[in-house]
Amino acid sequence: MIRVGGDYQAQIPEFKPDSPTRYNEKDQRSMLVWCPNSQLSDTMLDEYILMAKEKHGYNMEQALGMLLWHKHDVERSLADLANFTPFPDEWTVEDKVLFEQAFSFHGKSFHRIQQMVRNGNKHAQTSFTDDL
Repeated sequence: MIRVGGDYQAQIPEFKPDSPTRYNEKDQRSMLVWCPNSQLSDTMLDEYILMAKEKHGYNMEQALGMLLWHKHDVERSLADLANFTPFPDEWTVEDKVLFEQAFSFHGKSFHRIQQMVRNGNKHAQTSFTDDL
């Protein structure tokens, strides 16, 4: 049966190419934690990360996030590292085994993995996959 008439037609909204709501939705779903800067040498970056890890207990992602927050200013970022307690990155052996099983079954579908793993933090899951 073919349905004809105004009752069966879709109402198409007006196209707004630079709609602020489009960008706001994207901003709420993700957060930029690192963006390279050509004025920051690899050596300086490596030294910063090493100090953040050894002296303050940050992981690489946390250290880079702090550096991005300070607009790639290493001195300001180093001074601010002591003002925050980094979130621990600890997984139990059971969590790791369960995650690896869920990852092999679901792939990178982290929302499904989150349902299976007790430590359901997506951030922790993606950082754990970086270490595999």
